[in-house]
Amino acid sequence: MRTTTAAARRELAEEVGIVDATSRRCSRSATRTRRRKLIGRAYLARHDGPVTLQAEEIAWGAFVTLAEAERIARDERCCPDGLQVLRRYLDATISLR
Repeated sequence: MRTTTAAARRELAEEVGIVDATSRRCSRSATRTRRRKLIGRAYLARHDGPVTLQAEEIAWGAFVTLAEAERIARDERCCPDGLQVLRRYLDATISLR
């Protein structure tokens, strides 16, 4: 049986080369665009090691501050489901302060 957790671990390994991270599911989402409905799960992973981006899947990547992530979300073209996950994460982070 395939689970979303197993799929998330597989994608983390394939897309960024991380195989030993501690992770936990942090949210579920549903996003509708003009062409499709996206249903997803977001996981928070902690990893203290190298990251290798898979060029076929990831256009670019960087470590940024939360403020920079907010600016990118506001000013640049991003995937709608990714934006939803970021907004939920930021809302949760702000409520913990």
